[in-house]
Amino acid sequence: MRCCVCCLIILGGIVGCGPPDALREMHAAFNQGQWAAVTEKFADLGRPRDLDGVSYARVGVAATEVYVKSKSPAYLDLAIDSFQLAADRDRSLADGHHFARGELLLYANRKDEAIAAYLDALAVNPRHVPAAWRAVVLLVEAKRAAETAQAARGLLAVRRPVNQQLLQGLSALAAAEASQGRHDAAIQVLRHAASIGPSTWGPDIFCSLAGCYQAQNENGLARMAMRKALAALPEGDPRRPRFDKYLEDLERASRAVAGGPTPESTTDTGPRVAPPLQEPPDSAPEQPAPPPPPPASDSPEAKAAELAAKASALAAENKIEEAIKLLEEAIGLAPKLPAPSAQLANLYVKQGRYAKAVEVLEAAIRHNPDNVILKQMLDKLRSALAAESQPGR
Repeated sequence: MRCCVCCLIILGGIVGCGPPDALREMHAAFNQGQWAAVTEKFADLGRPRDLDGVSYARVGVAATEVYVKSKSPAYLDLAIDSFQLAADRDRSLADGHHFARGELLLYANRKDEAIAAYLDALAVNPRHVPAAWRAVVLLVEAKRAAETAQAARGLLAVRRPVNQQLLQGLSALAAAEASQGRHDAAIQVLRHAASIGPSTWGPDIFCSLAGCYQAQNENGLARMAMRKALAALPEGDPRRPRFDKYLEDLERASRAVAGGPTPESTTDTGPRVAPPLQEPPDSAPEQPAPPPPPPASDSPEAKAAELAAKASALAAENKIEEAIKLLEEAIGLAPKLPAPSAQLANLYVKQGRYAKAVEVLEAAIRHNPDNVILKQMLDKLRSALAAESQPGR
C-alpha cells in the first residue's frame, strides 16, 4: 500500500498560498523524509484549502507514513482529505490520487469507502488496472455483480501492462457477467484475456471458464475446462492441488445428479470452451489483434519517461544541471521506474558527487528491491569509494 501511495510523490515547482517560508519549510521537510514535520508545517499554515496539487499530494504521502506507524485516525483523515484535494487540483493525476485514497481506506478496513475511491479513479481513467483490480475484488466479495462488471469493462481496452492484476480483473469481469446470466459475454472476456496474455495465463483462464460454466449448471463443460487447466499446468505448480480439488468437486456433483458414475456426453450443445492458447481453432482464421494503444499521456509513468528522454538529450549536449532537474522531476512522478534513477546516479558520478549518487541508488532500490542492475550499480560505486579511501591511494 505504501509503495502505491509513494508513487504520487511529485517534484516540481511549488505554487501555493500561505506564508512562503512556511510552505518552503514544509516541502524541505518532505524532501528530507521528515513526515511528521510535513504535517506540522501544514498545520502551521492553518491547513489551507487553496494550495496546489503537488503540496496536497505531499501532505497526503507524509500523513500516510505517519498513520502507518502511529495508527492515529487523525493522520488517516488528513491523508484522505489531502489526496482528495490533490485530485481536485490536478485532474491529470486525479486517478492516482483517488487510488491512493482507496488504498488508505482499504488499509483501515473501510471497504465501502475504498470501493467508492477506486470507482472515482476509474471515472477519471477506466483503464487504471490497479484501481479496477482492487474494485472488482471488493465488489465480488460484496456480491455486487452489476457494479463489478461496470468497474472492470475498461480493462477490455488495456493492452499493457499485461500482469496478474489485469488477469484477475478480467476474470472477475467474466465471473460477474456469468453471474448475471450473460454467459456468452463471460466467454468473450476470457477469450480476450487469452488473446492478449501469455500462455502462462492458460490455466487460470480455463479455471475461470469452469467457474462460468458451473454458474450456468453446465457441469460437463466445467469439467472439460478444468481438465484443460490441469493439462496446461507445469510440473510442480502450487495450483495443482486446488485445481484437482475443484475437478473432484465437479465430478462428485455430476455423480450426485446422475446417481452414480456416468460417461460424459460427447454432444456439446452449449458454448464452446476456448481451445488451449497454443492451438488456435482451425475453423476460424485468426484475426489480427488491434495495435496496442500508446501509454496514457497523462499517466505519471508516461510523463516520467518523457522527462527522462529529454534529460538524456540534454546530457548529450553537456547540459548536466538541466538534465538533473528533469530526472529529479521524473523520479518524483514515478519513483518505481528504475531508468531515471540510474541516469541520475550516472550524472552525479560524472560530477564527482558520489554521496548523491549513492543516495539516489539506495532510494531507487527501496522502490525496486529486486532490480539487479540498480544493485550492481550501487555495489560497484561503493567498492570504488572504498578503494579510494584506502591509505596510500
